[in-house]
Amino acid sequence: MSAFQNKSRALIVAHYHWRSGGVRRVIDAGIGALVKAGRFNHVILIGGEHSEDRWEADLAARFGRIPLTVICEPALRYFSEQRLAPQTVERRCRSALERAIDSLEIERSLIWVHNLALARNVPFGRALQGVGSRSGIPIALHHHDFWFENRWPRWREMLAAGVVGLEEAACCCFLPDTRAAQIAINRFDAEYLNLPGRTWVPNPVSPSKRPGRRAIAATKRWIASELGDHAPVWLCATRLLRRKNLAEGLLLTRWIQPDAWFVTTAGPSSAEEEQYGNQLIDAAKRHGWKACFGLLAGRGGRHPAIEEIQCAAEASMLTSVQEGFGLAFLEAARLQVPLIARRLGNVQPDLDQLGVHVPHLYNELLIPLSLFDAKKEQRRRTAVWKKWRQGIPLACRRFAAPCPDLDATAEPFSRLTLEAQMEILRQDPKEAFSAALASNPWLKTLEPLQPASLHNQIGQILGPQAFAGRILSAVATLKRSARATEAAAVQSDLLHQRLRSEFLYPILMP
Repeated sequence: MSAFQNKSRALIVAHYHWRSGGVRRVIDAGIGALVKAGRFNHVILIGGEHSEDRWEADLAARFGRIPLTVICEPALRYFSEQRLAPQTVERRCRSALERAIDSLEIERSLIWVHNLALARNVPFGRALQGVGSRSGIPIALHHHDFWFENRWPRWREMLAAGVVGLEEAACCCFLPDTRAAQIAINRFDAEYLNLPGRTWVPNPVSPSKRPGRRAIAATKRWIASELGDHAPVWLCATRLLRRKNLAEGLLLTRWIQPDAWFVTTAGPSSAEEEQYGNQLIDAAKRHGWKACFGLLAGRGGRHPAIEEIQCAAEASMLTSVQEGFGLAFLEAARLQVPLIARRLGNVQPDLDQLGVHVPHLYNELLIPLSLFDAKKEQRRRTAVWKKWRQGIPLACRRFAAPCPDLDATAEPFSRLTLEAQMEILRQDPKEAFSAALASNPWLKTLEPLQPASLHNQIGQILGPQAFAGRILSAVATLKRSARATEAAAVQSDLLHQRLRSEFLYPILMP
C-alpha cells in the first residue's frame, strides 16, 4: 500500500540536496504560491540529503494541513560524491521517483526539478526521463545553471557515468520525450532554449519586509561578538565558490574601507571548491587580512536571519563572474541596502526591464600590470588554457576561444588566475589603490554609498503569485514533447555561445 494519500495532487520538488543557497531560496520564496495556485494537496521533497538546518521542518509548518513528505535517497546526491556504479545510482533514483508518484493523480500533479542541466548526476536525469516518459507526469525543468557554463569537470563525470556523446548528455539535461517545460531564469538563456514549453521565469522576490531597527541592532552586536570587534562589514551573502570571484570583493574592501571586515555567509559547497576556499582562508590568516569566509558555516539555524545580516552590514557585494539571475541584486534592492556589483551581460537586461536600480555597478576592476608579474601570469594563463582545452569535449575544441594575451597596460582582475589575484592582494592597499585609480574612475563613486532600490510595482512582476503563474502556464500550454535531436541542437547552440572568450575565466578553469 502506498504511503501517500490515494489520488493526491502532489507537487514533487526534486533537487540534489537541500543545502542553503540560491536554489533553496528560490524554492522557499515560491513554493507556497505554487502549491496554492496549482491546488496541490500534498508536497513531496525528494533529494539526496537533508538540510543542515530545520528547513524541511519549517517548510512543513508553513503548509499546515497540507502534508509534506520528505524522501531522502542518497543516490540523488552529486555523482562525484558517490561510490556506487552508475546503473545502481539510476536504479535507486528511479525507485525513489516511482515511489513519489505512486497513487498520484498524474495529470494534476507536477515534478518541479531544479538544476538538472548542471549535470551533477546524469543517472538521475536518465531515471527522470524514463519515469516521465512512461508515466506522462508533467515536469517543470527549472534551469538555474548549465554544465557547459565554466563547469567542464561535469563532462568527465558524465563520461564516468556512461554518457557516450553530447546528444545523450542533452537528453539527460532537457528530458526529450517527456512532458517537460523548460524554465529559464533570465531572458538571455530563454532566447537560446528553443524547446517546447520554454518560458522565462525570473526569480521571485520574498514578500517579507525590511527588518526593524531593534533586530538590526541586535544582529550588529551578534556579528561584532563573532568577529571580535565592531568594525563595519562588507558582505557577500554566498557560499565560497570560484564563480563568485571573492578575491575581488576582498580587494575592493581593503581598498575602499580598510577598517571593514570582508565576510561571506557560508563556506565551500562541494569538495571541488575546497581548494579555492582554503587558499583564500589560509592567505587571509597568514597575512592578517580582515576576512571571515563562512560566518554562518556549521551553525545550523542558530544565527540571525540572512535579511538581518544584510541590513546590519555597511555594504553588500556581488563580484561574481557568472550568475544565472543574481538573487543578490534583488535582495539588496528589496532591503534597500548598498550593493557594489559587477555588471553581468546576461543579467543586466532583466534588471533594467524589471526596474532594479543599483547605483554602484561597474564593468571591470582594471589592474595595472605594474601590480603583478605579467610575464609569469601570461605563462600561467597559457598553461591553464591548454589544460582546459584538453578537458572539454573533442567536438567543441575547434570553436573554443583561444588563450588571449594580457592587455598592454591594465588587465581585468576577474580575468587573472588566482595566483595573480593573490599577488595583488598582498600589495600595500593604499599604494595599489592609488596605482589603479586612473584606470577605474568608478571607484570614486563609492563614497558615499547609495542603497539599491526596486520599482514600486515590482511585486506584481516578481511576486510569488506571478512566479507560480508563469511556471504553471508553461506546463499547461505545453503541446508536445521535445525530440532528442532538438535537445542536442539547443545544447550545441548554448555550447558555442559559452565557449566565446567573454564567457571564459581562468579561475573557473580546472
